[in-house]
Amino acid sequence: MPMTPFRTFLDDALAAQIERLARTEGRSESSVIADAVRSALSARSGRAADTDISTNKRQLNRMEERLNRLAAEHTTLKKVVLTFVRIWLEHNPPINPEHADSAALMAEARFQRFVELAVRGFADTSDGSGDFDDAASRDFDEDAAA
Repeated sequence: MPMTPFRTFLDDALAAQIERLARTEGRSESSVIADAVRSALSARSGRAADTDISTNKRQLNRMEERLNRLAAEHTTLKKVVLTFVRIWLEHNPPINPEHADSAALMAEARFQRFVELAVRGFADTSDGSGDFDDAASRDFDEDAAA
């Protein structure tokens, strides 16, 4: 097999270990280094590739489990909100026609306040430091006290 010269720089302690190993085995320093490099490359290409694949599979499985949990939570929250709206509409009496205009204005004001609270709540949790419910209730408490 043809040999190609390759120059490398090693720290003194590693060079001394290579010299000692070469002397005890009766080999040249180049052959010791070549065997070490060959061994490292074969380990990386075989075992390391299998390890990377299995690690990636485990990570993908964990991510899939998290995604499934999030989808289940999303479905549960959607059902809760829809059930609340249905019950709210079923159990609230119709608005008296005399109060329809003021009720519409009040509903619009309440909706605008809800949107403001939602925006502030999402902005407070965008850095990941808190919970939307905590931020929204804190804003509501501040506004109720004012």
